[in-house]
Amino acid sequence: MPGIVHYPAAVREGVESDMPFSHVDIVPTLLGLARLPIPQGVSGKDLSGHLLIEEQGGVFEGAAHPESVYLQSYTPTEQSEFPPWRGVRTERYTYARHEDGPWLMYDNETDPFQKENLVAKPEHAELEAKLAEAAEKQAKALAAA
Repeated sequence: MPGIVHYPAAVREGVESDMPFSHVDIVPTLLGLARLPIPQGVSGKDLSGHLLIEEQGGVFEGAAHPESVYLQSYTPTEQSEFPPWRGVRTERYTYARHEDGPWLMYDNETDPFQKENLVAKPEHAELEAKLAEAAEKQAKALAAA
């Protein structure tokens, strides 16, 4: 998810990151930037440490990006084009599935405009299984929060 953060007191000006980020992580990250506790039950990860100025405890320089971030849409669109789905975004891949099975998988490095869906292609079966497992793991972690 592209985004811009303007918070001169805590975020270094001009910092750019290609770190995967999801709408699910917005609330805990904003609370982290504000140095407020994250209430029990809030979904997502606090990724504020990747943005904070080092003198204030930030870990942006050299910090490991999350391996993947969780994506989901359980709200019907205005025209109901898509049923609810969930998935993950890694630095290289985007994967999403409906409740009844895989929906899409893209290699964002070789296919940045996401034109070739790799779901159900035998040569990508192992990758699809790995991304499906990551999505399920993150969904369970959010449900337990």
